[in-house]
Amino acid sequence: MTTSIQKQAARDAEQYARAYMSYGEGAGNSRKLIYGTVQYKIATLPGYEDAFRAASARQNMAKFAKEAERSNRNRSINTAVSRNARAIATGRYENVSPLLYMGGAAVYFAHRYDVDKKVVEKVREKYRKLKNRYRKDNVHDITSV
Repeated sequence: MTTSIQKQAARDAEQYARAYMSYGEGAGNSRKLIYGTVQYKIATLPGYEDAFRAASARQNMAKFAKEAERSNRNRSINTAVSRNARAIATGRYENVSPLLYMGGAAVYFAHRYDVDKKVVEKVREKYRKLKNRYRKDNVHDITSV
């Protein structure tokens, strides 16, 4: 068995494990493609099947499961953000996610009844107090040294 066949088998085993653990949009297609590639190489290359099985046994499936989960979460977030942006840009607010819709309604009513100005003023006041307190504490620390 040559080293090129072992390298191909190791690369294909990694892709196979990654495709096997992935889920969501496009996962079935990637599984189908890598499965077809592996079956073709098993049929045509002597010694490939043994090398592939050995390389597959060495794969860390937990790593690929975590990677697939992260990938699917990122894909879901990107889909939701693009869907919300498209709905807002076209003015079709019925297609916006409920959380964003309720947040927008809360901001709208807060602005309409001048609650937002009161909140901003309270935040500024707290910030000023904390800033002055921090400055005073630092001055005492410096003079006591």
